[in-house]
Amino acid sequence: MKTPSFYLFFLLALCSCQPTTPSADSVIETTVEEITPEEAIQQLVIDAFDQVWSALDTNSLARLHTEDFLLLEHGEVWTNDTIINYQRNAMAGMIEQGYVRTNHMEFLTTGANSELAWTTYHNYGTWTVGKDTTGQAHWLESAVAVKTAEGWKLKMLHSTRVQK
Repeated sequence: MKTPSFYLFFLLALCSCQPTTPSADSVIETTVEEITPEEAIQQLVIDAFDQVWSALDTNSLARLHTEDFLLLEHGEVWTNDTIINYQRNAMAGMIEQGYVRTNHMEFLTTGANSELAWTTYHNYGTWTVGKDTTGQAHWLESAVAVKTAEGWKLKMLHSTRVQK
């Protein structure tokens, strides 16, 4: 006959194999890795050019730009309204003809604090129709973003064409 200590050992071993629900104190908290303000402004610039200037998505302006956003474009001052009018008028025909704009950024400097971020970069735009390249442009640009309740938004872009 088996001894009582054997049954006690068996019972303890069985109980130790049962799944347990962790207590609130034992749960290890994991946080989603947040991007830095420097990474945020660089991604914001890329998103703005891909969504506003390539996809011509007028709805993306409110998500990516502040209400008082300014673009200083080679001697001209543009607002969100100026950009929307440009998208609807000048660029709409290009889309109908099958033009596609792709962007490439080479970031030079980027800095930030908790409320403000800035960056400088080379912006290269290429326009194609099908497999044919129909145009290319190069700009030297700077951007300023501010942290808002909705996240980082572009406050200002300054763009100067680089002549070949």
